[in-house]
Amino acid sequence: MSMETQKEGLGARLAGAAAVAVKKPYFAVFLVLGVITVFEIQVPTLGRYGVPKAAQVLMLMATAVAKGAMVALYYMHLKYEPLVLRYVPLVPLGLVAILVLTLVVK
Repeated sequence: MSMETQKEGLGARLAGAAAVAVKKPYFAVFLVLGVITVFEIQVPTLGRYGVPKAAQVLMLMATAVAKGAMVALYYMHLKYEPLVLRYVPLVPLGLVAILVLTLVVK
């Protein structure tokens, strides 16, 4: 194997690693999750400004769903999976929703 072939292989591997780093923005997702968490911590204090409890609960639910989706998509690598595999985690969520609804209706 010549030196040129080895250098070419190294360059191709570095280019592939750079493409993966651009494709998977873990640090940016981490920062967004941090910002959402800071917002979540501040939501209970919004009652002082006249925001109703129902709106606060909806905000907390929305942020929980957003954070859960981001974690599943990026850190569990579902974003890079085929479409069918992205929907597999929705089946247990549907079952949990049914269980919660049965408890609420009682």
